[in-house]
Amino acid sequence: MPSKQVAWIEGETTADMLINKLADEIVNAQIPDTTNRWEKVFEVNEDKWVTYKKTTVGNTQGTYKHTDGKTYPVYKLPDLRNLSAEYSGKLLVDEEGYVYETSGSSNVRTGKKIQVQQFTYTQADGSEATLLIPGLLVVNIDEPDENNPIGKKCYVVQQGKYELDGVTFTPGTEWNEYQIVTELPSDWNDLLLKSKWTVYYSGGYTTYVTPPSLQIQHGPICRQSRPFL
Repeated sequence: MPSKQVAWIEGETTADMLINKLADEIVNAQIPDTTNRWEKVFEVNEDKWVTYKKTTVGNTQGTYKHTDGKTYPVYKLPDLRNLSAEYSGKLLVDEEGYVYETSGSSNVRTGKKIQVQQFTYTQADGSEATLLIPGLLVVNIDEPDENNPIGKKCYVVQQGKYELDGVTFTPGTEWNEYQIVTELPSDWNDLLLKSKWTVYYSGGYTTYVTPPSLQIQHGPICRQSRPFL
């Protein structure tokens, strides 16, 4: 016959947890008028799973560290393919995809222009690739020389991370490292240096373009109107 000093296991349990639950019940059993000499000798360890959700911070892209040891802000180029004058509605993008810097009420072109549609470049293996301008990540690097009066060169960068070997680069928008892809043609280096270009005047208003830095919250990307002085 069973002893009156019995520790019951209540409820249901699976076979793989039976030993663990039995040990818990015995150790914690309330047996009157005696000392519980049972000790837990076996326990099942469970894996603890942690879930996460990938998130991004708006208008934050980090900085790029160049081989010169300097860090530079990363810019995301706006979509100016349908840019038009604020007052007259005149399309300001020519047939080749350029927008021109202007000066004065007569819209005299300064000689500087930016490509706002796309461009083709030669890759390291000799093949050609085409990149769309809108949404490109770029940096404006200090590279002064006698043939570069602006003192800056604009390069397209790719976002990702360097692996432990320090050479392999894995693309990914969740990482905060960058590698240079190619130089961006036209005068984006001048626009990034100045932060704003006037591109047209009409009816007492000036249309200008501003490439926003992803490190700083900006207002409108382009076509901000103000009285022309």
